[in-house]
Amino acid sequence: MKNTIVKDAAILFVITLIAGLALGAVHAITLEPINQATIAATNKTYSEVYPEASEFENTDELTAAVEQANTEIDTWGIGNKAGKLSINDAMVAKDASGNIEGVKTGNANDQQFNAISGATFTSTAVSYALNAALHFVNNCIQ
Repeated sequence: MKNTIVKDAAILFVITLIAGLALGAVHAITLEPINQATIAATNKTYSEVYPEASEFENTDELTAAVEQANTEIDTWGIGNKAGKLSINDAMVAKDASGNIEGVKTGNANDQQFNAISGATFTSTAVSYALNAALHFVNNCIQ
């Protein structure tokens, strides 16, 4: 009985080892084609938004700005009002050369947008997202 348990454990170990090695080999073989397909799909999406651009470059600064915007998003409470706002309306006649910030007074200038009063996290996230988009447009599209 004891010999059977050891034998069964050894067989399971060998099967698991072979399966793990096969899985690792498949992963190594498919990793680069998957990355290239992801980059191609991303560039296709970018070219639909900016058809006049010839190439797109992903910088560390852009990645950090997008990650910062993602961590600031607040989707509950007063922040739900952000879904009802039109970014196009908020960005009409804005200066795209610098940073955009939210103001809660209702008197936004060409470097500001009207933020949602009481939704600081959401307004901050919108500000980060807009600035990440401006950085992308100003620095990554050639």
